[in-house]
Amino acid sequence: MRRKRGLKRGVMLELPSQERDKLYSLRKTVEGPRLRWEFVNNAYRLETDVFVEGQTLPKATLKVKATMTARRYSFSLWYNNNQLIRRWDIKRHVHVDGTVICGPHKHRWTEEHGERHVYPVNDVAENDVNQGLLDFLTECNINILGVYQTVLL
Repeated sequence: MRRKRGLKRGVMLELPSQERDKLYSLRKTVEGPRLRWEFVNNAYRLETDVFVEGQTLPKATLKVKATMTARRYSFSLWYNNNQLIRRWDIKRHVHVDGTVICGPHKHRWTEEHGERHVYPVNDVAENDVNQGLLDFLTECNINILGVYQTVLL
């Protein structure tokens, strides 16, 4: 990736939405045994590397978080740990056009609105964090290699 003139060495440029959509649609894998939930700060959290098929280095990090006290959870796929590819959650959200979305929705990063571009969906389980994770991975074209140990509810 080329640097803009004047940027410090090591500073990454924003990945354009077209490139983010490409990463989203490419076939990816994650190692099942690395999908481990940890209880941190009153919430179950999971974070592991996702590998783009045909690449030798991790190209994206899958971050999955579950908050069991409120029975809410969210899933997200990131590039370089700081650039959103997709996020699913069920928190109340106000879309950029002023529409209020109270149910499940996904965030898609765009140049114009950043992470605030959302759209309602019903393709990820709302009442089962384990099934929700599997649904999100499938929707993001991520295959699990090996066994995924579910979190007990």
